[in-house]
Amino acid sequence: MFEFAELRCEYQGRVVLDLPSLSLNPNGRYGLIGENGAGKTTLLNLLTTQLQVRLPRGSVGFLPQKPYAFSLKVRDSLALGIPEDLKLSRDEINELVTRQLAAVDLTALAGKRADRLSGGESQRLALARLLIVPRQVLLLDEPGNHLDRESLKKMEVILRSYLEQNPCLMILTTHQMNLADQLVDTVMVLEQGQMVFNGPPQSWQKGS
Repeated sequence: MFEFAELRCEYQGRVVLDLPSLSLNPNGRYGLIGENGAGKTTLLNLLTTQLQVRLPRGSVGFLPQKPYAFSLKVRDSLALGIPEDLKLSRDEINELVTRQLAAVDLTALAGKRADRLSGGESQRLALARLLIVPRQVLLLDEPGNHLDRESLKKMEVILRSYLEQNPCLMILTTHQMNLADQLVDTVMVLEQGQMVFNGPPQSWQKGS
């Protein structure tokens, strides 16, 4: 288990997060839910910082709400997700990038500039860059942002396939309950920086 203590943060004199302790299953799939300002992104950022210290470099993958769009071709932007210490040959990198482009349905856009993609395409590219190598932890802040129903379904399929092949800890914040229903086994609900529920989605839905 990953154990954390005193996850607390104040902003301008106001406590925005106050969790005395938190335990996470290394292979758990968590949905972090709450209203805007409940502390979801703050918690995700604190966990990212602590896990990056505990785990080997490159083990923690973090997807922010607004991923940066590089002014490179989509193919080259995707390749940036491959850690240099893997020491792959050019052919191995090309093969990995080609396979990942196909996995996220971006093959046709491989030569397009990444900063000229639509919101949904940019989000899929950022996710593909994160998932191009196995991670021990995935921390996804509103991965369904800017996605229409079709793109959201594609993201669900991408994440499900990745998790089946690479069991790991995943935490995603989301307002799209359909995405959470399909991908998580535990729901964590925050209200004003406090954890008010931590358990199976079915139990939360019945009590909500």
